[in-house]
Amino acid sequence: MDKKQLYQKIYIQYGYEAMLEKWIEELLELTTLLQQSKSKPISSTDLIKETSDVSIIVEQIAEINDIHSEVIEMREKILKELPDKLKLA
Repeated sequence: MDKKQLYQKIYIQYGYEAMLEKWIEELLELTTLLQQSKSKPISSTDLIKETSDVSIIVEQIAEINDIHSEVIEMREKILKELPDKLKLA
């Protein structure tokens, strides 16, 4: 089963509201971890786990809303403009 099929099955089984709650939860977990890093070291294992969860969530949001290719295009555009925007060029 490819990722798109998996995300569709999850969407069908749990519905949009449950997925939305999960997406928010995962984003908050990464945010909380990053906030904690201001006052204490965080483990690379925790950072890898939470970043991976958020990466999956972003992919799910894009797939469920049928905007995956547009997100990839926008991401590439933003990355291309980033050096100029940050005056790194």
